[in-house]
Amino acid sequence: MKNFITVVLCLILFSGLKAQEEKPLRIDQEFWMSFGLEKSILKKGVVFAEWARRFEDHRTYVKNTFVEFGAEYEVLQNVDFGISFRRVDRGEEKEQRDRLSLIAKYKIKLYNFNLSYRLKGERTWEDFNPTTNRIRNRIMLKSKWDQLYCSPFVSAEIFYTKNEEFDAWSRYRYKAGIAGEILKNHSLSVAFILQKDLNERKPMQDEVWSVAYQLKF
Repeated sequence: MKNFITVVLCLILFSGLKAQEEKPLRIDQEFWMSFGLEKSILKKGVVFAEWARRFEDHRTYVKNTFVEFGAEYEVLQNVDFGISFRRVDRGEEKEQRDRLSLIAKYKIKLYNFNLSYRLKGERTWEDFNPTTNRIRNRIMLKSKWDQLYCSPFVSAEIFYTKNEEFDAWSRYRYKAGIAGEILKNHSLSVAFILQKDLNERKPMQDEVWSVAYQLKF
C-alpha cells in the first residue's frame, strides 16, 4: 500500500513535466536566509512565524523580504491541514504583496525514511487586488541520523500558476540539504536549491544556497 501511495504522489508531482524544446537559460545565483519560531499547541497543532530575506543577481541585491505566520493541525492520523499569511516586500523599492496559503500534508513511514506530500494553494494580492493563484505539489524524503543529531532530506516540487497572462505549469524546484540540532530546541538547516521556470520563452534557472534557523518552544 505504501509503495502504491508513493507512486501516486510521484505521478501527481511530475504530471506537469512534459517534454519541452530546449530553450536558452538565464542563470542566476541566489542566497536565502530565514529565522523561524514554532510553538506546539493543543497536542497535535503548531503555530509558527518566520522572517526571511532573499538575495538575487549573484547574491548582490535584495530580491524580497517577508514575514509569514500561520498554524497547522493534525486532523487525522498522518494528515495535517494549515493556513498561513505572508507579507512580502519585493526588491530595493519594497513593493508590497500579500499571500494567503492553504496547506494539506500527508506523511508516511517508508522503510527508514519519512515520506511526505504537501499540497499548497496560494492567492496573492497587490494593493488589495488579487493578482495570482498558484498550486504547489511537493514530495519530501527525510531521514534521521540520531547519533549525529541531524536529518538529511531531499524534495521535489512543481508549481502551477494562473493569472491574467499565464495559465500553466510554471516552475519546478529541487532541494537537498541537512538539518541539525545545535542546542536544545535550536536547529539549523543548510540546503542547495535548483529551480527553473517552465513554459517561458526565456526561462530563468536559479541556483540557491539557503540557511534557516529555527527555535521551538
